[in-house]
Amino acid sequence: MSWRIDGIGMWIAVVLAASQSACTPGVTMTTRFNSRVEVANAAPVKRLVVFESVERPGFGHDMHLGFVVALTKRLSTCGVTARLLQAESSDLDPAARVASNIQEFQADAVLLIRAAGGSVVNDRSGGNTDSALIFELKLIETASQRMTWQAKSQFTHSGGASINNTDNDIDSGASFGTSIVSRLRDDRVLTGCPAPPAGWPELKRGRAA
Repeated sequence: MSWRIDGIGMWIAVVLAASQSACTPGVTMTTRFNSRVEVANAAPVKRLVVFESVERPGFGHDMHLGFVVALTKRLSTCGVTARLLQAESSDLDPAARVASNIQEFQADAVLLIRAAGGSVVNDRSGGNTDSALIFELKLIETASQRMTWQAKSQFTHSGGASINNTDNDIDSGASFGTSIVSRLRDDRVLTGCPAPPAGWPELKRGRAA
């Protein structure tokens, strides 16, 4: 089975926006999405492999930790069991790795998330870091290999506190992970999630979340 990791195609013109704000004073974080459902009435997703390359300058290790915890737990709240795979520079054949995990995990779908540009500005005098990062996402149904959903997200992060504060970085990463599952919920790709008025269950803060 062959899986093409790169190449999303054209993105939609209609902007569907979602915002999350970090709770820490002096730190702001928002996400905005262009998203599109490609296949109406696709089979429900119950088991999902996520292949991601989110960690990068401007989205460091602690942010990535929060992202992984939140994405996994939010998907679980929606009734989806997920296996997350992080891209590795030493991986000579990531497509084969993804295909192997799909088969072993008996996944209904695979969600691909990759960094796709953006900017990071460091203010050395004030210790501030301003990031505007682009991520591309696509959801592929494993049985048919059809792309059922695709999105492009801009993650914007600003504030000096998070550059030296592990908890703040974890919170910001968790907010981004939550925003992805919220977008899948709002696009009705995932139907078992709590409705917006109820909100998501609170995540424990820090490394033990």
